Parts: sequence; structure tokens; C-alpha cells
Amino acid sequence: MKGRIYLLGATVAVISSLLLQLLAPAPTVAVDLPAHLPQSPSGHNNDRAQRHVVRINDTDLRGRSLHSVVGDAWRLEDYGSYYWLELDEAQYRQLRQSGVHFEEYPDHGIVEISNYRFDPLIDGIPAVAAGLSRAMPQTAAGYSLQLVQLYGPTTDKALAQIQDIGVALQYIPNFTYLVWAPSNATAALQKTGNVRWVGPYYSDFRITPAWLCALQQKGNDSFASSFGPRRWNAPDH
Repeated sequence: MKGRIYLLGATVAVISSLLLQLLAPAPTVAVDLPAHLPQSPSGHNNDRAQRHVVRINDTDLRGRSLHSVVGDAWRLEDYGSYYWLELDEAQYRQLRQSGVHFEEYPDHGIVEISNYRFDPLIDGIPAVAAGLSRAMPQTAAGYSLQLVQLYGPTTDKALAQIQDIGVALQYIPNFTYLVWAPSNATAALQKTGNVRWVGPYYSDFRITPAWLCALQQKGNDSFASSFGPRRWNAPDH
């Protein structure tokens, strides 16, 4: 609840700042970026078929140690009443053979936004949809909207670390936030230890599936171009 109130207050502050900015526009620039970003390097196998994200409730262990059930999990988060783990095939097989109840989350790394559904570490950034152009607008001071994906369910600590660097505006499935932050904040966000991926919030990510369907059916190029590279006014901080 504390984290939600914190997020709501920060969102109100940004909206207020946006309204003030409309009264005193600042010079801005629009930066074009490639449709695809390189996949992030990782110390483990990113293939979706060979990694498993699971939740194990503490009560389901029934006195057994977590290590005896899964061995050394590649990643482990202790949420108090449950554990959030990322396992390789061998660890997952060991868990299944243990008889301990667990829940698996196959969509753990999937970002679902507008008409796109992708795992940024496995699929990369999807190509721009037909009829649309792509850009990442940013202010002259270097602030922009970014997507910040966490490894698992949000905690007050993880949200506070994001808020120390930028402003979390909106939750996006799965475990992702739309964040207003300096464009060069990627390294700082990843150093928190809770962040799985940081990427740009492209202009075409704003298009709803219904809009895109109507656009593609009618082939309205003038409508499509209005969502391409553009200049905008937004608060620098």
C-alpha cells in the first residue's frame, strides 16, 4: 500500500509539472533510434525453453530447506512468505521430482504493451508495426520515457530505487514500469540489482491494438505519420 501511495503521489507531481510546461514550453529534440536493440548479454541461458521462473510458498516446503529442493538457483528473491526463483533445466527437474508444490510463470519476462508482446532479452525489440514510424522523443536536457522491467513482483524497496533515479508513471505487464528518467540512466537502474531490463518507450508503443487495426484496414498514411518522430514538451525533471 505504501508503494502504491508513493507511486500515485509521484504521478500527480509529474502531471502537474507537465501542465506547467505547457505554459512555458522548453526547447526539445527528437532522437531516432533503430527498430531493433541488441539482446542483452547474460551469464545464463536466455532460451525460454531452458529457463523456468517459479514461486514456492514457504509453507509448501514443510520444513525442508530450499536448497534441498532446487539446489543453487540461478536467481533467488525472498519475499518473506514465498520465494521467487529462476531455474535452469536441471534445477527445474529437481524441483519437480521433490514433490513440493510450486507455481510457474511462463510469461515472466514478457512485456505486453500496445500491439506488442515480447521478451526483450530473448526476442529483442520488435520491429515497428506496418504503417507506423518509430522514434524516442527526449527533452533537450536528456530526459525521456523508458521501460524498466523488474525480475519479479514489485517491492517497496525496488520501487523506491526507481523513484530515486526517475519517476514511475504506470505499471505495464509483466513486472514493468513506464519511467520518466534521464536517457543515460540505464546503468544506474541496473545497478539496483532488481532490474532485468531497461529500454526505450518508443512513439509507436502508444498505439492501441484497436487504433492499429483501423489504421491498417484503411491505410491512412497521414494518421500513421502523426505517430512517428515528433517534437514534444515535457518536464526536464
